[in-house]
Amino acid sequence: MPGFRRREAKDLDSAAQVLELAQQTADQAIADAQREAEKILNRARQEAQQIIADARTRGQTDTTTRP
Repeated sequence: MPGFRRREAKDLDSAAQVLELAQQTADQAIADAQREAEKILNRARQEAQQIIADARTRGQTDTTTRP
């Protein structure tokens, strides 16, 4: 049965390699998603700041132009 055990060990090594690759792929996907989420959040924050600044400008204009 030494050949069987060698085959079993080889299968376990192969399975471990597949699992390691899957983990690396998952880690990379998570890192990519986090980077993309950060970009989206930054854009949203910038847009929100611009909207607030525009609203303040309009508010100041409205109060100065009223009779």
